[in-house]
Amino acid sequence: APAPLDTTPRRVLVADDNRTNREVLKTILESVGHEVHYAVDGEEALQALESLSLDIVFLDVNMPKLSGIEVCSMWRQIEGPRQHLPILGLTADATDETAQKCLDAGMDARFTKPMRRGELIAAMEEFCPSDVHSPAVAASQPGKLVAISNERSPDTVLDAEQIESLLEMGGTEFLESLCQSYCEDVEQLLVDLEDAARSQNLDAFRFAAHAIKSSAANIGASD
Repeated sequence: APAPLDTTPRRVLVADDNRTNREVLKTILESVGHEVHYAVDGEEALQALESLSLDIVFLDVNMPKLSGIEVCSMWRQIEGPRQHLPILGLTADATDETAQKCLDAGMDARFTKPMRRGELIAAMEEFCPSDVHSPAVAASQPGKLVAISNERSPDTVLDAEQIESLLEMGGTEFLESLCQSYCEDVEQLLVDLEDAARSQNLDAFRFAAHAIKSSAANIGASD
């Protein structure tokens, strides 16, 4: 595993209903010394925001109960004049429409999944600097969009760079564990897709399809 960097430990909330996505972010953040807290849906995320003293939040845009958009919008109203909390949106949906929704809700940046180790660490340093005397970039430059491009051949099935990154983080055992979690989750998501198609529930179909795409990208499977 990579050696921890010289960073100031931060309290980080990772809110994502997909356990593969959570595990990848958790492993990266903990490898550099940060304290990671979880939320598995929008309601849990909002509760964590209200009860924990956090330095930064990684918020999945598409979650059950309350979406990341709704959570962020609500928190910005609750937050009021208190110190601005950096909230970074994560989504596999790279459309301009979703990007604008993130900005309108008060997110400081929107990143497209998957976030690689270097990109995640860079985001931490930008929006939650190690130098406590540095001005908060997120407070002075809100509304930033970051699209992570994956320049792979359309015939490429696996993302070798992402797989190599996961191996560097936790070795073969970690990668196998992620793949096992992914397969277990996708088995249920495929059932959800079939049910949504059968009932003509477009929103449910989109939600399940998005979840599959998101977690697949995190384990190095191209869409």
